[in-house]
Amino acid sequence: MRIDLGRAHGFAYDRDAMAPTPREPLSRQRIATTALGFTDEHGLAALSMRKLGAELGVEAMSLYNHVANKDGLYDAMCESLYGEVLQRYAPAEASWRESAFALVSAFRAVALEHPNAVTLMLDRPIPTTTRLEFLRSCYEVFCAAGFPTKEAALAFEAVASWVTGSVRMEIGMMARLVQDPQVLERHEVAEELRDTFDFMSACAAWTPEQHFAFGFETLMDGLEKRLAGIA
Repeated sequence: MRIDLGRAHGFAYDRDAMAPTPREPLSRQRIATTALGFTDEHGLAALSMRKLGAELGVEAMSLYNHVANKDGLYDAMCESLYGEVLQRYAPAEASWRESAFALVSAFRAVALEHPNAVTLMLDRPIPTTTRLEFLRSCYEVFCAAGFPTKEAALAFEAVASWVTGSVRMEIGMMARLVQDPQVLERHEVAEELRDTFDFMSACAAWTPEQHFAFGFETLMDGLEKRLAGIA
């Protein structure tokens, strides 16, 4: 019987160099990162502990040493996504509006890069530790603006509602364009609906970035007006 001594001692061999390479240890972060990669490619519904174990080269039971169950896996993935947001976010020194735009832009970028996992960001409660870290960044933005704590909470809720709705709509539109790229011509529309067709065309003429920037600026203008009333 032939024994693979490298595998027996937890090493994988490079067949060219014939030198043992330590296996990357299994960890909660590695599990989350691999799960996100799988979800990006196959979708969240296709993710299972068995398939994830196969991706990592381990038995599914090994995963339960790091995540308690499927909910625990989703929590780890959610933590990883919000961790990406915080890594990308760099507060601006010039103004609170620039910091706010940097934060919502980081959120949007991560969501668009992981559209198959976006429900974990938009619909699932954020695990406590990550939630506090993320909320701290949000709170600092509105504190810098001059909002008292209670009004800062209202401002945050308004921005959060807008950005999650904006991202959800953008991802939904991207999916629909891929699934049904057919485009009507104006002459194909009944005459009484042509003004509506023109409005629809005007909506489609703006880029997603322009839609996002306009929504942000409009919301910030309203918040600044409210802030002036508080002061």
